[in-house]
Amino acid sequence: MALISASTLGILLSASAFLSVPVQPVPHQISLQEWAVEQGDHLVADTKENTGFLIHPDGRYISFPIVTGRRSHVCYIGRCYNATTPARQWVVQSRHIKGDHITFGPSGRFLRLYHQGEQTAYGIHEYAYEEQMFGDEIRFKSMG
Repeated sequence: MALISASTLGILLSASAFLSVPVQPVPHQISLQEWAVEQGDHLVADTKENTGFLIHPDGRYISFPIVTGRRSHVCYIGRCYNATTPARQWVVQSRHIKGDHITFGPSGRFLRLYHQGEQTAYGIHEYAYEEQMFGDEIRFKSMG
């Protein structure tokens, strides 16, 4: 415990209106019905538990199941690679419509993920047979 004089405490208390103390948001889950997109929202993908979280800056969030990459090497759409989804910080910097409606689902929507400013082959998208993937207990099924 720090001891300060009464006069110093008085100065601190009177100056407190001018002090900017960052307040850390308190995470608390809300329902999907309460959710509305806001500026500054973040997506966190827990690739160990296959759970996604959309988080508002004030700490309100929703959680939902996701599917992440197979934990193996695959050969798919002309490439051979390790399909395990890398754990890293990504930024969505572009949106695309893809013509492959199996890989990218009926809409073809694809949110391209960038890492350290560089475009990657990774993205967030639908899949034509995603009901089957989400129906399985183990959801490490995507090709990346």
